[in-house]
Amino acid sequence: MNKTVDARVESLIREERLREAAALCHAQGDVARAVDLLERAAAFEEAARVAVEHGMGARALRLAASIGPDDLLLQASRRMEEPEARALGFELLGRGQGRAAAYAFRAAGMGVEEGEAWERAGEHLEAALAFRRGGEDLKAARALEVRLQRAPGDGRAALELGRLLLAHGKLERAVRALQGVPFDSPEGPGARALLARAFERLGLREARASLGEVQDADAEEVPKGEGEGLLFGRYRVLRQVATTPTARVFCCEDRLTSQTVAVKVLRAGGGGLEGRDAVARFSREAQALAMLRHPKIVPLLAFFPEGPAVVTPWMAGGSLADVLATTALAPDRAAEVAQAVLGALGDAHRLGILHRDLKPSNVLLDGAGAPYLADFGAAHVSDASSTMTAGLIGSMAYLAPELWSGGKATVRSDLYGAGAIFYEALTGERPAPAEEIERWPSTLYDELGAAHDGVFRRLLARDPAGRPATVEEAIELLRGLSFRVTAPARGLAVREESAPARRLVPLDEGGAFDAVLRRRVRLVPAEGEALRLAQAWARLDDAALATVFRCERGVLWVEDLVGVPLAMALRPLTGAEREAIGAALRGLHRSGVAHGSVDGEHLRIDEERGVALAFPLRLENSASPEGDLAALEALGGAIAQGDA
Repeated sequence: MNKTVDARVESLIREERLREAAALCHAQGDVARAVDLLERAAAFEEAARVAVEHGMGARALRLAASIGPDDLLLQASRRMEEPEARALGFELLGRGQGRAAAYAFRAAGMGVEEGEAWERAGEHLEAALAFRRGGEDLKAARALEVRLQRAPGDGRAALELGRLLLAHGKLERAVRALQGVPFDSPEGPGARALLARAFERLGLREARASLGEVQDADAEEVPKGEGEGLLFGRYRVLRQVATTPTARVFCCEDRLTSQTVAVKVLRAGGGGLEGRDAVARFSREAQALAMLRHPKIVPLLAFFPEGPAVVTPWMAGGSLADVLATTALAPDRAAEVAQAVLGALGDAHRLGILHRDLKPSNVLLDGAGAPYLADFGAAHVSDASSTMTAGLIGSMAYLAPELWSGGKATVRSDLYGAGAIFYEALTGERPAPAEEIERWPSTLYDELGAAHDGVFRRLLARDPAGRPATVEEAIELLRGLSFRVTAPARGLAVREESAPARRLVPLDEGGAFDAVLRRRVRLVPAEGEALRLAQAWARLDDAALATVFRCERGVLWVEDLVGVPLAMALRPLTGAEREAIGAALRGLHRSGVAHGSVDGEHLRIDEERGVALAFPLRLENSASPEGDLAALEALGGAIAQGDA
C-alpha cells in the first residue's frame, strides 16, 4: 500500500469511518487489515465473508461464531486444514460456542466431537448425524431420542432413528419410530420403505402388504450384481449387524469353509472427498492386515477390491467398549487385555505400522472372551512420522496429547492409547494424562500398590519422552507384577462427560455451578445406597435421568435439573414421557437398585429438554422397583411392564 493510500486509511480511521477504511484496504490487497477494521466496526458477518473469500478460514470462523449464519460457518470451516480445525474446535467449545465448534470438528473429520458440540448447542438431530459419521451409533440413538422427546413431530428425527434401529436389528423399536412419520411428509416415502423392510424381517406379511409397492433407496442388503443374500458368490448373509455412513458390516457364513465371518463393505455413493477418504481407509486396512499375522490381531481372510470389502473372522463376543459400558474389568482381566493389545502392537510396529486409532471399540472379543486388536483402517504403513489426517481421528480420550494439536504419530503415541484402554478397563473411568489422574489403581484395590500405579504413570505420561520407547519396554513394566486381587474395589468409577471441573460457584438456592461443564450440580455424599445407585445410574446413561458427572473425594456430582417440578407444572405427563421415565426406572431396576422418590418434586419438565428424573434428594431404605412403578402410575397413568 503506497503512502498516499495509507495516509487516507489512517485519516478515515481517525474519523471513525472504519468500513470505508476497510474497503480501501481491501481494494489495495491488504485483506488482513481490512478484516481487522471491519471487526472494529462490529461488521462481523462482512468481516467473516471477506476472510472466507481470501482463505482465512480460522479467522472467519471465529468472527462468525457468535452471529452465524450456518452457510457462513460451513464456508469458513471448509477453508481450514485438519489440525487447525481440530484445535479451533476445542477453543470454540471452551468458549461455549458449540455450533461453530461443531463445524470446526466436522472439518477435522471428528464425528464424535462434532456430535458433542451439536449437543452442547441443543441441536440433537445434527448431533445424531455427526455421531453416525463418527461410528457412535449408540450416542446417535440417544441424541435422536432426546430430539423426539422435545419435538415429537420431527419426521426427520423419527426416520433417522428408525433407520438406525433397523440397521442394528431392533425391529420392533424401529417400527414404533417409523410409524411416527406421517406418510404425506417429505420423509414419508423413506419411512414407508423402511417399514416395509422391518415388516418383512418380522414376518408380518399382512402389514407389509398394506404398504403396497415401495422404493427403498437405501435397502442395499448386498452389493449390486450379487445373488440374493450372497456376497461375492461365497458369503451367505446371516444378518446385517452395523452400518455407518461409509460402511456396512454383515455376519455371514462362508459357504466354502462353513466358517462364520464378518464382511465389511464400503457403502455405495461415497463420492467426493469423503468417498475418496473412505476408499483410502479401506485400502490401508487391507494393506495393514495383509502384512500382519499376529495371534492377537483380527486377521484378514479376504479382500475384494470390487466391493471394496474386507473379510475377517466373526468376533462373537462383541467389543471391549460393549463390556465397559456396563462394568469395569477385574484387574487381572484388564492386564490380560493390555498384554494382548501390546503384543499385537509390537508385531505391527516391527513392520513399520502404527495403529493410530486405539480405543475399546477396536478391541474385539471372540466367543470365549479372548481379546483381539482390530480396525487398522487408521494405520499408516512404513510412515512412523505421519500426522493424523481428517478421516483418521481416534476418540480424544484415547489419543495421545501430542496429537491433539496435529503432532506426529509415533510408537509412543500408540503406547499412550494402549495405556488409556488399560486404565479404563481397570478403573472404569475415562482415561486422562497421568498428570491429571486422581484415582490410581492403588486407591481402588488394597492389593495393588505404587508399582502398579507406575505402569500408568509411564504409559499415560503427557510428555512422549516419559513413555516407554518400545512395546517391549512397555511389556517389561508389567512383567513381574500381579494384578490378581481378592478384595472388591474400595471406590466407585463413575464416567465423566467432560474434563474434570476445577471450580464450583455456590448458588443461593443450594447446589453449585460447575464453571467447566457450564451446568448446575448437586453434591451428594458418595456413601451407602447413594453410591450403589450412582454407579447404576451413570452406567445406564439414560436421557430421561439427570446426569451423574463424577465421583471425587467421597462426593458425587450430579446434574441439578432446572425444569419445572411436575407438582407445579400446568400439565400432566404425556404417555411418551411416562414411557421414557418408566424405561429409565426399569433400567435401574435391572441393575438391582431403585429410586425410591418418584414424585412431583423429582420429576422435572423442561420444554426444551423434555421430562427428566432427578437424582433422589433423600434415599429411602424401603425403595423398591414395585414402589417406583406404582408411584409413576399414580402420577399419570399406567406404563408398560416390558422393556422399552
